[in-house]
Amino acid sequence: PAMRTYTIRDLRPDSGELDIDFVLHGETGPASRWAVHAAPGDCLQIVAPNAAYHADPGGYEWLPPQGVRNVLLIGDETALPAIAGILQQLAGQLDAPQVQAFIEVPQESDCLPLICGLNTKVHWMPRASLSQPHGAGMIMAARELASLPPTPAQTRSAIALQTLDLDTQRPWELASAKQSEFYAWVAGESSAVMAIRAFFINDRGLDRKGLTLMGYWKQGRSLE
Repeated sequence: PAMRTYTIRDLRPDSGELDIDFVLHGETGPASRWAVHAAPGDCLQIVAPNAAYHADPGGYEWLPPQGVRNVLLIGDETALPAIAGILQQLAGQLDAPQVQAFIEVPQESDCLPLICGLNTKVHWMPRASLSQPHGAGMIMAARELASLPPTPAQTRSAIALQTLDLDTQRPWELASAKQSEFYAWVAGESSAVMAIRAFFINDRGLDRKGLTLMGYWKQGRSLE
């Protein structure tokens, strides 16, 4: 059977229920095709990570370093369920960090109510309002709108980053810092993620150990 990776939006173990948000794009892929025609009683086989597992649970990619005081979240609509879950989790923390969230969506009607803490600022970036192609809002957020930590010019990387063939590979780099005040989590269309990766590391000199960068999909390409 076809397999696709999705974010668990909410989990209610006591009732044996979970929520998964689908981006519908017709019948161009197995997941969207299933969601378009789904009816009560239909079956899915689900394999999910356990965040409580102390080793690498595989598939649980929200692992901020200790001592983080500033969190930056950037994503498109495919990352919205994950961002929503992250914001809800942070809202429940007593000493939550400052959070900036930039979410690119197709249009204003896709701007959903989110559960956020007092230290959180959410910026919606509807493509229809921006009159920009997919990913432009994410890149604009990283380059022009996000508040980034200052870095000395001498720390900026002069080493060329490894390039990827986005037709066959997806960018997928997970933060590895044990301790860091700043943590950026970026997910969405692969070309946009790669552009943000280059800007953060080469242009701004951010420590890549404090960056999680994930290409969920590639414009014009299918996982088939």
